[in-house]
Amino acid sequence: MIRNILAGYTDLLQSLLRFVALFAVSLGLGALVVWPLWRLAVGNPQVYTLASAVFATLIIVSIIAVRLRRAYIRDKGLLYTSLIRRLIVVVGVSTSVFFVMHYQRLIALACAFLTLILYGMVAFGINPRRRSSPKNPQL
Repeated sequence: MIRNILAGYTDLLQSLLRFVALFAVSLGLGALVVWPLWRLAVGNPQVYTLASAVFATLIIVSIIAVRLRRAYIRDKGLLYTSLIRRLIVVVGVSTSVFFVMHYQRLIALACAFLTLILYGMVAFGINPRRRSSPKNPQL
């Protein structure tokens, strides 16, 4: 009975030590990543902003490229529709953000509204035969 109690406390202590070790490693790695980024953001905000924007853009472009490749493999005809829809969204959001940043909010609202209309025309207004079926989902 004492052996079972000691084994239980040993397991509990090992689990607690693993948790503390994992927490310490996570804290250390987090500090190694965050501290240089914080120093860069404080010391040179333009470079930090540019690096962050480039990194985010690369991630988004790689995700889109993988999905477009899958769409091309499935159905080459739907690829062009998918590309046009994505282009409409990217250009519409970009122009809206551009106009908001330049204090032209009414023009930005008009761009957003035009983006919704164009996206609807391309995504839902084309021939239903060209749109995807449940077996072949459109990206």
